[in-house]
Amino acid sequence: MGAATNKPDYRKQVEAMLKAYPWVKQTIQESNEELYPSCVPIYEEMFGHGEKEYASSTEKYGIKRAKKYERIKELEDALKTLNFHERMVITETYFKNNDNQTAITISEQLGLAERTYFRIKKEAILKIAGTLELIQ
Repeated sequence: MGAATNKPDYRKQVEAMLKAYPWVKQTIQESNEELYPSCVPIYEEMFGHGEKEYASSTEKYGIKRAKKYERIKELEDALKTLNFHERMVITETYFKNNDNQTAITISEQLGLAERTYFRIKKEAILKIAGTLELIQ
């Protein structure tokens, strides 16, 4: 499959986001106390750009979590721009646990010709990339 190696960067980025979406969404929604670090800030001395900086582990965790939430929100907003068929193709391809399914089986499940499946998938990824401003 030589075509897979020639994917544009925006497509690789969107596909990586789509593949990670279910897991990232689940980690954000879980409210298990064990997932959160201690609320007692422990400041670490860091050096950046020749100056000392101090950052707490709680603060770093909060920033990281906020960035994940923002990426999820942006992706969900981009998914809202898709039409019914595009959403179904993306859902079946990336969000269902279909690790052993091929494009042929997914297209058959959706009642689409294989070429139609690939065309819809390509258009959906292009729409998502455009919404996320990944295309220059």
